[in-house]
Amino acid sequence: MNPLFRKEWRATRLPFLIGAVAAVALMGISALVRLPALSVVVWLGAQALGANLVGASLFCSEVSEGTLHFLLAQPLRRGAIWRSKVLVGFLELAVLMLLLTGALILFSFGASFGPGAPVPEKIVLALLQWTLPLFSCSVLCSVLMDRTITAVLAGYCLFAVLFYLMAAASAGDLDKYAPQGTPLDLLNVIGTSVLLLLASLLVFIRKQVSS
Repeated sequence: MNPLFRKEWRATRLPFLIGAVAAVALMGISALVRLPALSVVVWLGAQALGANLVGASLFCSEVSEGTLHFLLAQPLRRGAIWRSKVLVGFLELAVLMLLLTGALILFSFGASFGPGAPVPEKIVLALLQWTLPLFSCSVLCSVLMDRTITAVLAGYCLFAVLFYLMAAASAGDLDKYAPQGTPLDLLNVIGTSVLLLLASLLVFIRKQVSS
């Protein structure tokens, strides 16, 4: 395994695993007490918080720990460092979403919860149309800022601005911008996310780090 990937995974695996287990456990408890709506709320909140925290901490954590300058002093291309961090973030986010979605299906799709449960198609669309752009916004803010909490808040704000801009493009009606899963919607979201990630790469390549 690439040493950069091993380093990133070792640095983030404990809080990632703790957060994933806690979210799944809370969803299970809500199912046991017959509150399926709470399972859905926890799933939505955990995926948004996970995307935001994973993206925002990728680079800010290096700054806060004082290791970014040392990392950039190594004979490594900045593009390779950026790629390893973002890929590990994607993998962690994908695992988290699989765990949360599996728990949601397990806890909320039983007969005791009635016919109002969300369907898998909507779950997948939500992951694509909300989680990916929020993660991309947070990665960009993580590169631009030095404190994780600042990047977390800025990531949410940037995502909110983009959300309203895309809503305005949909005839100015926010209700019409609910995830519909049309090819144009998916292309718009994926394209925006890719542009945000490319912007974060360009900023990181040119980033000046004081010793």
